[in-house]
Amino acid sequence: MDGYLRCDQTVRLVGNWLDGALDPEQRELVELHLLVCPPCLAYVGKVHDLRAALLSLTGPHSPEHLLTRGEETP
Repeated sequence: MDGYLRCDQTVRLVGNWLDGALDPEQRELVELHLLVCPPCLAYVGKVHDLRAALLSLTGPHSPEHLLTRGEETP
């Protein structure tokens, strides 16, 4: 990286940044960009909130016979 990130580069790295999956240099570059770019910081907040909302969803459970591997159904 060139010592700074553009918004498009930051947006591509946000998911990995939130997951803690960036190397130290990339993490620092993202964090420096977020310090000076309110639109990207707002985007990070929205992605974070969306992830939290998706993780909180509950849905119907799959039938047991669909969860069992390698067994024939009657």
